[in-house]
This record gives sequence, C-alpha cells and structure tokens, in this order.
Amino acid sequence: MKELVTQPRILVLGKFEYLPKGSEEDPFIFTEVENSQAALRLLSESKTTRSIAGLICLSNPQVMPEVIQLLATFELESRSIIRIMVVEKLSLEVLQLATNEAHANYCLSTDEFESRWREILQNILLKFKRDTMRAQLLKESTQQLRELETLNQNLEEMVQERTQHIEASKEEEDEKLTKGRNLIKFIKELAQVLDFETLLQLVRKDLRKFHRVSEPILVYQVKQESIQFISMNGSQANYSVRKDAFPFQVSAGFVLSEVSQYLANHFARPFGKIFYLPLDLKFVRKNSFSWASAALLWEVGINETEMGSFKSFLFERVESIAITVDRLMLENDLVQFSYRWEKTFDGFRDPIAIVDYEYEVLRSNKKFSDRLDHRKCYQKFAQRSHPCEGCPVPKAVASGAPQSGNILIGQKVFEVHSYPIVVENSQRITNVVNQYVDVTQNRDLYLRMLQSEKIGAIGLLAGHIAHELNNPLTGIRSLAQVLQISTENKALKEDLKEIEKATERSQRIIKNLLDFATESQSESRPVTWENIIEKTSPMLKSAMRLHRQNFHLNSGEAYFLAEPSLMQQVFFNLVNNACQAMKSPGTLTVESMVEGSEIILKIQDTGTGIPDEIQRKIFEPFFTTKKEGLGTGLGLSLSQKIVENFGGKVALVQSSNQGTVFEIRMTKIDRSATDAVISGKEK
Repeated sequence: MKELVTQPRILVLGKFEYLPKGSEEDPFIFTEVENSQAALRLLSESKTTRSIAGLICLSNPQVMPEVIQLLATFELESRSIIRIMVVEKLSLEVLQLATNEAHANYCLSTDEFESRWREILQNILLKFKRDTMRAQLLKESTQQLRELETLNQNLEEMVQERTQHIEASKEEEDEKLTKGRNLIKFIKELAQVLDFETLLQLVRKDLRKFHRVSEPILVYQVKQESIQFISMNGSQANYSVRKDAFPFQVSAGFVLSEVSQYLANHFARPFGKIFYLPLDLKFVRKNSFSWASAALLWEVGINETEMGSFKSFLFERVESIAITVDRLMLENDLVQFSYRWEKTFDGFRDPIAIVDYEYEVLRSNKKFSDRLDHRKCYQKFAQRSHPCEGCPVPKAVASGAPQSGNILIGQKVFEVHSYPIVVENSQRITNVVNQYVDVTQNRDLYLRMLQSEKIGAIGLLAGHIAHELNNPLTGIRSLAQVLQISTENKALKEDLKEIEKATERSQRIIKNLLDFATESQSESRPVTWENIIEKTSPMLKSAMRLHRQNFHLNSGEAYFLAEPSLMQQVFFNLVNNACQAMKSPGTLTVESMVEGSEIILKIQDTGTGIPDEIQRKIFEPFFTTKKEGLGTGLGLSLSQKIVENFGGKVALVQSSNQGTVFEIRMTKIDRSATDAVISGKEK
C-alpha cells in the first residue's frame, strides 16, 4: 500500500496561542478560520481530498449557537472529522448542548484543552491515518471491483458466446444421439418381427413424422413369374399375387411411370409420385433363389425440403429392413421345407424317430407317437424303463455307420435300422435316425414256412416208411392170425399172438408218425393229455432212452379244446428240449393234474437250468443256446404260439442248477357239450 503524503488539516475557529503554526515537519497543518462560513467553504473544498482531520472551535456565550450549528453541520457532512468544542467554563448545560445538538467528539474547558491538546491531536492523527487508509483501501477495492466487474463482464460475454456454440453443438449432438437411439430401437424391434404384416406396421410407425407419406407396399419375387404384394389397409394386411413381371430397379428414388402404371393396374386405383427403395436379399439369393428380388414402395407428396430428410431417414434403415425381409423369407422357406418333410415322414408306414445318444426323442412321425414330449425312445415307444435289448443306437453312435437290430415290444418284433446323422466338422455322432420295421407277420410266416417244411419232410419220410412197412406188416399180421386158427399148439399160439401184437404196435407207431407229420386242417376238438402223450411218446424213445422216465398222469378224462397234431408238436418240443438239457443221464418227469377249471401239464428235467439273464428271451423266435445244427430257436416260440392260440398258457415256472420245470395250462371243457356242438357243425 502507498504511503500517505497528504498532511491532515486542523481547522481552528478562535485564538489558541499555544497551538503550533504548522510546518512540513509537523504532522498537522493548522488553518485558522474567521467564521463558520469560511469553515464550511473549506469543508466543501476538501470533499475530494478528504484532508480535514479535525475542527477546534473556541466558544463563548455570544457565539455559542453559531458554534453548535457549525459542529452539527460538520457532523452531517463528514463524521470522520473530529469535532472539538472548547469553552471557558464547562457546565452541564454546555456539555449537554455539545453532546446532543452539536454532536461534538470532545467538549473541554480551555484549561483542560491546553493541557491535553497534544494527546487529542495525536488521537486525531491516528484516526485520520486509519480513515485515510480505509479510504485508500476502499478506493483500491472499488477500483479492483470495477476491474473485476469489467473482467466478469468480458468473461460473461465470452462464456455466453462459447455457451451459444456449445448449446448449438449440444443440440446437434442430442439430435444425433436421438437419431441413434431411435435407430437402435427400430433395429431391436425389427429383430422381434415374425411376419411381413408386423414389419410393415413397424415401418409405418417409424415414418409417422412424415405426414404426406402413404402406407408402405412390399413387393417381392421368390418364385419365377410370381410377384407378391403386401399392402396395409389400416391394421389389416392385404396379400395379392400377379403373374406378369415387375420392373424391379437397382437404385432408390422416384420410379418411372411404368411402375406407377403397374401398381395402378394391380390395385385398380391411380398412383401419384412413387418412391422406390430396393432391398438386397443376400441370403435368399445365396441359399435358395438366385433371382429373388424385393422392394418397398411409398406414394409421397412431401416437398423438396422434407425430401432430403425423408431419404436420409430411409437410407439409415434400409439395410436393417432388408436383413429382416431376408430373414423372414428364409424362415418361411424353412417352415415350408420343414412342413413338407414332416408330412413326408408322417406318410411313412413305419415308425421313424430322431434320437440322441442318450435315447431322447428329438423328432418323430405320427406312426411313432402322436405328440412330442422329449422322453426316452424306450419309454415312449416300448413303455419300458430301460433301453431295449438289441437296440442298434449305441453301435451306430460308436461306429458312425448304419446299424440294424431286432427288438421285442409286447408280441411284436421290430427290426430297427439306425442311421447316424453326420454333421460336418463334428467331433462325434450325437444323433441317429431310427426306422422301426414291424417284422412280426413276416417272422410268423417264416416260422410257419420252416415248420411246414420240417413237418413236410417228416411227413414225406413217414409216408415212405408207411408205404414200405405197412404192406409187410399187414401180411405178417394176417399170417399170424391164420396160423393161430390152424394150429392147436398153445405155445405156438402164444408166440403168434405176440407177433400179432408187435405188428399192430408197429402199425400204430407208423400211424402216429403220419398224424404228427400231417398238419390237420380240421377244427379243434376235445383231447386229453393222456391221449396226446400216448401218441407222441413212441417218437421220443430215442431222445429219452438214456434218462429215467417218471410219468404221473392224473388228469384222467379231463378234456381241453385243441388240434391234436399241434399239441403233439408242443409236447414233442418240450420233452425233446428237456432231454437235450440233461447232458448226462438224468430224470425226466411228466405230470398232469387238474386244478379248478385248468388242466396242467408239467415237464421237469434234472439238467443245469437256464441262466437268469436269458430266461426272458427263451420264447423269442430264433433265440437258441444250442450249437449250430442242434436247434433253430423256433421250438419254444412255436409252442407258445400254438398253446396261446387254443387259449392256454405255457411258462417257465422254475429253473436252477437242479433242473428246469415248464408248465402248460389249458382250460378244461365239458366233453358232452363240445361233442354236441362239433357233431352239429359236421351235420
């Protein structure tokens, strides 16, 4: 801060001899004034410099009012000036006047002032310096404030200028950001579009700010010589087709009059200015139809000013719209392709299913199942809790080559063909196509054919045997009867009777063999187990010769309805199997009994038994554990089928290392009632 160079001035009204005259070395300049007017004039002149520090007035009763008025005026004009009133004699009245009316800082008697004037002047000097310093500070502060105001004003102008630029940039950026957000929203909505109708509604909604733009029209060609149109009528989509070629264009813009004429002919109304936006169908052309084309059309009536904004708006969205149209066309093509394949598979006679390596059904035709619920194939098709035995799926997955196998479902046999689905660049096979061919009828026919051929061969052999042996046996028997009549020798007669019995037994065996080998075409008739066993046992002598035979036939005259020759085959198969199961001499037990309404036949051997893991397979056709040439695997399956055809049941009731027991249960019938029915049919 600068040093103060102005000496403070003390105005003196009256005579004070002891006050110094004042010089450059003195801190004050004393100025004597003659009257109040002179003092006021100096006060007015010093307003700018503020050099007056004090006013000393010597008062007496004659000039008292003038002095009080002068002091009061100085108090009003500048309170910073120290005002001193000196009287010859100080009284309470004078003191009150000096304080209340003159507002003097000091009111002293002459004697007191004379003794204290240096102290008082020193205080005036200190106050003047403080006031001057304050004024200087105030002046400098004011100047700084003015400079700051000027600087602030300049800054405000600069900020305002820059703010205007920023606001303009911000508005521009906000506009770009809004456009970007709207475009992203439009693209997201396009991704959820599932049909052309929704697409056109979305395009129309996005263009609603352009008021003089009509509803969009989508025109596309997928099939040759077939142009398809989709237009909007409010919220309703209209689909139409034309056979003549449409003049597709490469570039966007206003189209030629021929397009307007084409649309007018098709929609039967005049068209104005048409804006054409081509859509690039990359994927459809690449994967399906190389000639595919598509475009969006609008009838527009906007001015040139809006046209630029309209074109820019469309060009920002044309690629996304084209991709959506491309996707919808591919999806439609895929749906039609899937529909055709589904109908093709549903038309197959055989059940077909696509399953994965964990047997889960991915797709199937209606022959396999009416609905798709992604269960395991063995649960859905076979109603089992575990994979079917003989299923070729694991082999097909492991080998990557087609495999086949046979599975049994109830009474039906299916030949399963598994074809692995090979995917390019795949590390492993995960899915296969299963074709289930019902071979039950074919197998039955094959079994019957084999059985017929076997029985036919036996019948041919039996016929030859009967032809070659019956004649000699008849001659021997006749001769024995004649000799019995002509001789009287008892011993010879007994021998001749034995010869006759032997020939009779031989002829009966030949007849039984012929009956066994000849399939009867007659209807079922009442039979007993004793009769069947009696006729069949002679043919099993060679098989039973090494084993002990226990026959306990307790069913007596209990009849059941069946064809005797077929039941002979059943008995023959079961006894023959029992004998073959006993590798060393054992015991064959045949037992018949009646339990309630059922006639039971049990055939037991003392062989090694049937292992648990194959017991459920023994009735399957062609399943056998015998060596090649010893069996075909048809005996038990044929026996089961024959017994079930006559309303009976055959089952394995026991099997262990001590032997095996098979049981046949047939329904007992009333012989007399059955004979009456049979005789009535014969009549």
